[in-house]
Amino acid sequence: MRKAVFLIVLILALLACAQAQDIRIVVGSDLHYLSPELIEDEALLRRVVYASDSKLTHYTSVISEAFTEEVAALHPDAVILSGDLTFSGAFESHAGLIALLSSLREDGIPVLALSGNHDAPGTAYRFVNGITEEIAGMRDEDFHAAYYAFGPEAALSRDTVSFSYTYALNEKLWILLIDVNTNGSPNRVREETLAWVESQLAAARENGAAVISVTHQTLLNQDPLYGHLYQFENAKELLALLQEYGVHLHLSGHMHMQHITASGDLHEIASSALSVWPCQYGIITIREDGSVHYEAQPVDVGSWAHVHGVTNEELLDFARYSENSFNSDSRRASTISVYGSGANKAEQRLMLEYKAIFNAEMFSGRHTDHTQDTEAISLWQRYFPDSFTTRYMEAELSRPVVDMTKLDLPSLY
Repeated sequence: MRKAVFLIVLILALLACAQAQDIRIVVGSDLHYLSPELIEDEALLRRVVYASDSKLTHYTSVISEAFTEEVAALHPDAVILSGDLTFSGAFESHAGLIALLSSLREDGIPVLALSGNHDAPGTAYRFVNGITEEIAGMRDEDFHAAYYAFGPEAALSRDTVSFSYTYALNEKLWILLIDVNTNGSPNRVREETLAWVESQLAAARENGAAVISVTHQTLLNQDPLYGHLYQFENAKELLALLQEYGVHLHLSGHMHMQHITASGDLHEIASSALSVWPCQYGIITIREDGSVHYEAQPVDVGSWAHVHGVTNEELLDFARYSENSFNSDSRRASTISVYGSGANKAEQRLMLEYKAIFNAEMFSGRHTDHTQDTEAISLWQRYFPDSFTTRYMEAELSRPVVDMTKLDLPSLY
């Protein structure tokens, strides 16, 4: 009996040791944090967002706070934030987000930040008395100073002309964060930075370290119909370098849609936006043998609201509120054209409801088989044969159903 108990204890200890050797990285993108200080007229902000996109901008400070508390409880080995940290680059928004991220650093969790196209444009906005007022926003030099402690301070190497840097998570794994949003060279990797990237890849190879690379805009064309719109301009040059040096995993965002694609042995995870339903982030687990498991999950804002004694019903039932808001936005975007199409009311309802379901799957990355939805699709084909929505539905029907929220790779090496 004692021998059996000893063996069980030994096995559990060995399993615990094996698990302890796993590396966990949280990756999030497109928080679009807007400081509550800049929202003096929330009704105006909601109207602005209502007319533009599906971001939950009025709640981004809450989502970000819930996210950082959730990450603190997970206590990963690092957090990677792949850009568009703020709504429009306002100093107040950066300050509010930095306060949240600082709490993670104080808990011993490295935060590796990267600039997005919204983070240092030089002009920002606040919402006051019925007016969207233009205010000063960060520029490159401001961003570099403000986020120095979030990656560059502990970097192995820093690029001299951008906010690019190399962070060694351990001796076997380096994170290469590449800035493609400098004021002097927007939406592309500067030539000097490309040379620096190659030097870092060569150094990693010499030291026997695997590399995970990161940009804000996408490296690969994530979708044949529209994906090229989200790539940075000289993505092919960077891709060639990464593939030459055997990089297998690249992280990005910018699309606001959860998507995964590959070029050869390199896979890119384009994370959906934390500011857009389902407000999810990814957890990457890297095992001792170098194999990788990735999975996305939503921030549990509702639980955060209950714990903090919040009385706002939208936050207490945030999962339902945010999904309903997203679906409403999806239907509204096509309402005028569908109502004017000549379709009867039943057909109109079916088309708009299917558009919402379809859009939700595209943004969340949780795709399902639509081969049974022939009536709704045939209505779109009949009334809008040449529209982007119809072409995209048809394209999805021609592809295998893939869960874009999960990825397994045999090895980073």
